[in-house]
Amino acid sequence: MSDGRLAPCLHALMDGRHETRVARCQDLDARFAGITDAFTLWNGAIGYRWLNEKVVTSLKLTNIANQEIQQHIFGDILRRQVVGEVRFAF
Repeated sequence: MSDGRLAPCLHALMDGRHETRVARCQDLDARFAGITDAFTLWNGAIGYRWLNEKVVTSLKLTNIANQEIQQHIFGDILRRQVVGEVRFAF
């Protein structure tokens, strides 16, 4: 039987988002006009809570399918991103 100090607790999250082609009307000239392609974005995260929830380690993924996504006409091209994280509680 564990006293709980070293027993990890698993947490997971998966989400998705779909955006269609949208042209928004604004008071801007032709330099700022344009639409972007529709896209579906899948993200996920998994993490553990350790040492009576004093330490949390997690791995977060954005754009799991690694599609070239541009959220708006001036936006960067988004590709897969993987981020590791360690958080401590005092």
